[in-house]
Formats: sequence, C-alpha cells, structure tokens
Amino acid sequence: MVTEVSKTLDPPKSSDKLEDFENLIPPFLRGARGDLDTSVDFSNILLATQERHYELLISIRGCGMNIVTLLIVWVVTAISLLIISKLPLGVEIDTPGKAFLSAAVLGIVTAIVRPILSLIFAVPNLLTLDLLSSIFTFMIAVVCFSIAAWLVEGFRLRYGIWSAVIGAFTLTIINSLIYKLLGV
Repeated sequence: MVTEVSKTLDPPKSSDKLEDFENLIPPFLRGARGDLDTSVDFSNILLATQERHYELLISIRGCGMNIVTLLIVWVVTAISLLIISKLPLGVEIDTPGKAFLSAAVLGIVTAIVRPILSLIFAVPNLLTLDLLSSIFTFMIAVVCFSIAAWLVEGFRLRYGIWSAVIGAFTLTIINSLIYKLLGV
C-alpha cells in the first residue's frame, strides 16, 4: 500500500503547468484505471483558492475595511494629530513619528474601549430616549483620546481633561475636513 501511494504522489516536474499537479492528486480522487477523475475541475478549484487567499490577505474581517482604507485612516489621523499639536490647544506631540504611533494607538484603543463604553452608556442612552447619544459618543471619544495620550510617551495633554475634550473635538473636525478634501 505504501508503494502505491508513493508512486501516485510523485512531485511535479515543472511547477508552471497545471497538468503537473495531477501527480499530486491522491488515489481516492482517481478513477478505476488510475487516470484522473474528470468530474472534478481542479483548475477552477486552484484559481478559486488563490482568489480567496488574496481576499483574505487584503480583507480585515472584524471591521469590514481593507488594508488601503485602514492605511488612509491611519495617515489622516496622524496628519490631524500633527495639525492639532501645532494649535494652542494643549495637545503636544514631539515628533511626526510619535504622531503616527499615537494615531495607531488611538485606533487600537478606540477599537477596544468604544464597545465597552457603549455598553456602559447604553442604559443612560435608553433612559434619555436616545436624546443624548451624541454627547455619550463624544464622551467615549474623549476617553479614548485621553487613554491614547496616557499610553504614548511624547503625546501629552497639557491641561488634562480640557485638552482631551478640545483635542477630541478638533480631531473630529480636522479628520472630517481632510476626508472631504480627499473625497473619501
């Protein structure tokens, strides 16, 4: 039995031809005479697998975003943070590298903290009949902005919570302006 399997699983001679892959097909997929079962179209399976692999490499499943969109959001947020740090709002970022790091940390913190705080604010949101939902959403953004500043060395809030409030509000405005300019 071992010799039959080793004979049917010979490695392909050249990797450029699809016919060479037929040597790799196990015996249970072959017909009674040992020839390839033609009811299975292996070229379509191979192409579909390659396309799916490409989709998985490009797609980020949890967000519904692709890598290009994620990079655009990261760069826009970093540029917005650099602009905010030049304004007299109490938000200080040492270098452009720290701005890119801060943008990445802000994205990660927002992805982790926002669902948790949304659950916490769900009860007050229901009690106010969703009238204060934008205020709660803004409070979540301020908390995420503060946590990101606390985590990244070189990203400081000079006036504490007031810098976080003004910085989060300004970040929202500048991000939306840059997105409108880019047409995103």
